[in-house]
Amino acid sequence: MTVFITLTTAGADSGPFNLYSDLDGFVTPFEVGVSKMDLESGYSSILVPDFTSVVRVKSTAQYCINYVDITLTEPPCERPGGLINKSFNWKYTPSGGPEFIFTDSFVNACIASNEFDTNIPSGTMQGKAGQVASFTLGETVYLGIFTTDCTLLEDGFYITDLGTNEITEIVGGMIISISNCPATTTTTTTI
Repeated sequence: MTVFITLTTAGADSGPFNLYSDLDGFVTPFEVGVSKMDLESGYSSILVPDFTSVVRVKSTAQYCINYVDITLTEPPCERPGGLINKSFNWKYTPSGGPEFIFTDSFVNACIASNEFDTNIPSGTMQGKAGQVASFTLGETVYLGIFTTDCTLLEDGFYITDLGTNEITEIVGGMIISISNCPATTTTTTTI
């Protein structure tokens, strides 16, 4: 894996340096003879063993054999640009009735969508704002619109178009299905 290492403090008698990984208990260097100047200006190593958590930067100078352990962290994830906003409805509350969270199944999402259509304008539908590059299968759905982190929308069935009763299933932050609820029919028998 590639790691960018910057040494912020180095003694006058230090360097060059060997780099070690915690994977083998800092026994065998994965890179040797790295100059102090390179480490102070920021050094990119492609030789860091995969799954390393801590890199030890150890001076090999005759009068300075000190070391510093650097804990590796993942850089923060940022969303790509050009995303579009989309509402993912997840809860319906009929007027005077208990709330109905329907993300557990396609059938329940359809029931909520049909209830909402039947009871307009009473009742409220609550959505979660999300962002996608395009509203198609396989796209990643990021939660929220006023943030740039990579938090994904939770798994579930969401109503994404109240007019057409469109239900979108999200798994692992990805759109895996977009379907419309089956049309409901009413049969009236006259005697």
